[in-house]
Amino acid sequence: LGIGPFPFLSDVDLALPAIAVPAVWLALGVSTLIMLAGMMDIPQTYYEAAALDGAGFLQRTRYVTLPLLRNVILFVLVTGCIAAIQLLDLPLVMTKGTGGPVDSTMTPNLFILSQFRDPRPFATSFSITAALLLFLILGTLTAVIFRVVRSDKAVDG
Repeated sequence: LGIGPFPFLSDVDLALPAIAVPAVWLALGVSTLIMLAGMMDIPQTYYEAAALDGAGFLQRTRYVTLPLLRNVILFVLVTGCIAAIQLLDLPLVMTKGTGGPVDSTMTPNLFILSQFRDPRPFATSFSITAALLLFLILGTLTAVIFRVVRSDKAVDG
């Protein structure tokens, strides 16, 4: 086709999507397995009772599956958000720890690592402060997600 290699990681606009696509691809498998395990835990009798009441596929999904998967969805949502914010390995390997062009792929953990390895005085203290801020931000984000989803205690089927 005459198309040569394209420098995705050298372009400021494409560097972050070039890292996000493999990150989503890596997380998709685990999230799918967790959701499948949650769906397999729903008793078949609930679906049979809904079918006897005349519920179609969409009604069974909305009124049976989704409410019973609320805690599983909450788990996947919280762990996915935390994993996305704490992403370190892909930007570190793909950009050799530089943060990409104009720091376009600098994640919080990559920033903390680069500050920790900085030989200047007090750089280590700065990285520890950044790590504590990240801890507080992740805790707040988790609390907000729990508040929005309004998770109940586990319900056994």
